[in-house]
Amino acid sequence: MNQRPSATAICEGLLRKERAYNVEHSIRASENVIIERMLERGPELKAVYEELWTKLKRKPDAVKRFLSIILRVGAHWTPNHFNTASQAYRRHIELRSEISELAGKLASLLRERTELSESSGFHSSCTHHIVDLIEAASQSNWDFRLHLSESLSALRYQYDMKYWPSPFEVVDAIAEDARSVEISPSNPITEAGTRSPKRSKADSFRALQVALEDDRQSLPCPFGADFHLSDESWATFLNVMLDLEPDELVDGPYIKRLRQRDRDAGRNEPNVQ
Repeated sequence: MNQRPSATAICEGLLRKERAYNVEHSIRASENVIIERMLERGPELKAVYEELWTKLKRKPDAVKRFLSIILRVGAHWTPNHFNTASQAYRRHIELRSEISELAGKLASLLRERTELSESSGFHSSCTHHIVDLIEAASQSNWDFRLHLSESLSALRYQYDMKYWPSPFEVVDAIAEDARSVEISPSNPITEAGTRSPKRSKADSFRALQVALEDDRQSLPCPFGADFHLSDESWATFLNVMLDLEPDELVDGPYIKRLRQRDRDAGRNEPNVQ
């Protein structure tokens, strides 16, 4: 009587097929790195595969779908990615202030030059009409020159200067826009992975949870609301996915504490620093 393949054999078989497909089509090389790591550290994942296989009711397609989430997050939403994202957030904050300040100064200077031209007896040859500036800025934009330039020029001569904003008023608007701009994550995984003010392994766990929840929203989805892995299994996936050294490994209690901390904190605005 033929013995049924183990959960480990099934899961690793799915990973090998995915790796072969990626190699054949020259795609997702970064995911293959995670696959290699999972195969190398297979003994650590044996109990996890058993739990996954059982809780997904021994359905290979469901297991494949779940493993694809691990591969996607592990390959693309890396600790380095979140570190770069948090640095970008801080730079966004700096730019908001810098642009507002510089644009405000520039608007003040442009306003002063306009006033001098009107009252000092000396006239500046600078461009005073906003349409002239738009046309100058669009010289290399063939779409503008082919489709908009003629119509915009016609409007310029149809309406005199009082109908148009001055250059300093436009720059004033840029300054005000910079002052009031809101900076927020462009997707739920970035929000989850940068929620904490300090980067840590918890970022990747939160990213996994959000990716799983996002997958639940797509139809058809093999992960019902009752599908939950144990904290120990999530810890093992995190250890392997991040290729953690023995002295860096996390365990089930770490995941449990992290979940509780997130529940206590609630789903507030991102605290990226």
